[in-house]
Amino acid sequence: MKNNMKKLAAALLSGTMLLGMTGSVFAADAQTDAMSVSVTANDTSAVLTKTWTAAENGLLKDGEEFTFQLTYDSVEAVSTNVPASPQYMNQLLSAGMAVDTTLSAQWKTSAAGGNTSSATKSYVDLFNGISFTTPGTYHFTLSENAGTNPNISYDTATYEIIVQVVWKDNFEGLKINGVSTAQGENKLDGAAFENNAAANKILTVSKKVGGGAANKNDDFTFKVTITGIDGTYSTNVAGKTITNGTETEFTLRHGETFVVKNLPENASYTVVETDKKGYQKTEVSVNKEANQTSDTAEGTIRMDGENTVDYTNTKTVPSPTGIALEILPFAVLFLAAIAGGVVFFRRKRG
Repeated sequence: MKNNMKKLAAALLSGTMLLGMTGSVFAADAQTDAMSVSVTANDTSAVLTKTWTAAENGLLKDGEEFTFQLTYDSVEAVSTNVPASPQYMNQLLSAGMAVDTTLSAQWKTSAAGGNTSSATKSYVDLFNGISFTTPGTYHFTLSENAGTNPNISYDTATYEIIVQVVWKDNFEGLKINGVSTAQGENKLDGAAFENNAAANKILTVSKKVGGGAANKNDDFTFKVTITGIDGTYSTNVAGKTITNGTETEFTLRHGETFVVKNLPENASYTVVETDKKGYQKTEVSVNKEANQTSDTAEGTIRMDGENTVDYTNTKTVPSPTGIALEILPFAVLFLAAIAGGVVFFRRKRG
């Protein structure tokens, strides 16, 4: 009987301890229903760095916006009674779901006349709106979305960002235990994206004159309009620039060229000769193809060859035959009069 009482007491004690331990686990789990934690400046000083290098300063643009995508991948969860998923604006994120964030700056101004500019975005801003309600190790992928600026080659790099969430001491809430960045096997201090100048070409417009009445010092006036571009493009004429859809006037003499620099692929151009200086014939060749009798040339910038527009103007001396024909009636009468006089004179002498 005494032994039975001891066994019963031991069983009751074990049950009480088990209930106490179980109660602690449940209590810890239950905290996740009302608790969440987000990345703060106390958790990480890491930043996303964006560097933009353009072909020239005029192609940097203040306010240009770059978009980055933070994709939730997976979690290595601690066993709890709550699903281990982060939230964005209080909505659960499933694997593969992404949150976009943008970065804008005074790129052109900060470049101070150069062609490279940089700006940063903190990880705190990157994770803005994302919260964690469950302990675990959360994996994200950071990438850049390709934009539409034709002058930019967008970075295709990706980075893994890992956020570790744990309980505070005594289960008094959650805390961020660490935020790390990796690329492959390399651990990094942050993420860096570099945007370089996209492939580009120049457009060259040339002028030649020919013919017996041509003057190599004549100035011919042209207008060029280019679309499908973004920014301010320099030319080989000081102070003369090109912007999207704007008609730009220039002049050329024999042997001269007008060059527009750093044009992106598929930009469209129209060149018109507006003052031919009285030359009788105008021919134009696009990309060294056969001449066409026209004042206007059109084309698209290509990367696999030169982009040229060659104008040839011809001015000839009026035909002497034309002048003779104008006086021919008078000449005939004059010659007839002379002939008649000679005949008359001979008859008279005879």
